[in-house]
Amino acid sequence: MNTDDRCGMALFALAACVSPVAAQGATTDSPAVRPEPIPADVRFDVMKTARDPIAFDMFDFGDEYDAVRAAWIDGDPKRLIAKNPKRVVEFADRWIAAHPRSHVGHGLKYLAWVEIGRNRSEANDTVSAAVKALEQTPEELGLFFNRGVFAHADVGEYQTALMNLVPMLPAGREVAPLRSAHIRALLGCGKGKEAAASNRNLVAEFRNDPAALLDFAKAICESEHGAPMADIARAAIAAVRSVETVDALELDMLEYLILYRFDREFRRARELGQKIAARRRGMSLNNWVWQLMVRRATEGRYEPLALVCAEVMLADDGLSPEGRDTASLALFLNGRLDDAIREQERTYAEYGPGDFVLIRLEMFKALRDARSRKR
Repeated sequence: MNTDDRCGMALFALAACVSPVAAQGATTDSPAVRPEPIPADVRFDVMKTARDPIAFDMFDFGDEYDAVRAAWIDGDPKRLIAKNPKRVVEFADRWIAAHPRSHVGHGLKYLAWVEIGRNRSEANDTVSAAVKALEQTPEELGLFFNRGVFAHADVGEYQTALMNLVPMLPAGREVAPLRSAHIRALLGCGKGKEAAASNRNLVAEFRNDPAALLDFAKAICESEHGAPMADIARAAIAAVRSVETVDALELDMLEYLILYRFDREFRRARELGQKIAARRRGMSLNNWVWQLMVRRATEGRYEPLALVCAEVMLADDGLSPEGRDTASLALFLNGRLDDAIREQERTYAEYGPGDFVLIRLEMFKALRDARSRKR
């Protein structure tokens, strides 16, 4: 539980489910025995109790720019919540009319249909309209895909993105957002070898653009199909580390993914994860781990790291109920259902039924009971 945002925890938004990643063992260096994966529908219901949304129906923004900025422009947009997607769509349409070649309005409209309306048909139509509107501004088109569509893309949408991005290359190869969108589309379609072959010189080409290199590294490391590009990611991370203004912690997180996901060096990954947790301890490890699991930019991508941090938290005899709630969610997302129930029961006993503590506990138990009936 994020203790900085407890007042907002009573709000939640519908958002697309992200496929769970492999779980890391509790006490072993290798997840040789993997817990049974959490079903997508159960995961979806649990996660919508944890996210921190922007509630369009509950705030009267006097300035439309402020409203769109709160929901989209700041780079880590919050989840959307409204009774009806049409209000947000109308809002986005007004922005598009004023800024037709900006990714912002198109991205907001796409998210409204996906997160509120749960309407893939309208969302796909929005993608088609955005591609047509932004085809003369390749950077904006790349941002539209990177910051909107790929937060929720299924295989079909990755293929659609790839179909629309390929014609803009190689002319747009020097445009960093378009290039990273192309990499994400290739990897999303499982074309890791093709992505690696077409980006052999990626780091050299963008050696003077650390922000672009960081985004490339994220595109690779956060994909389950990024292994063929692991060396490119390492080179990008090494280049970015030489820039003093870059957050080393963010680079360490990507290094963790390389060790865990691509190299399968579980012992080294665990050691690095523990170092990351130790570094965050003085900066509210609880809140950081919670945000790692629920933020749009990181949800579903760093769950093994969240588990390592949760184990560090649980080793603290003075762990708060909020911290135990966070650890319980990390255990759940990594498939350790019985452990998650045990810790959530302790959270409920210490904290009470506030927010979604009891709701998540009941969801965990319902899944356990359903599994028991099938055995």
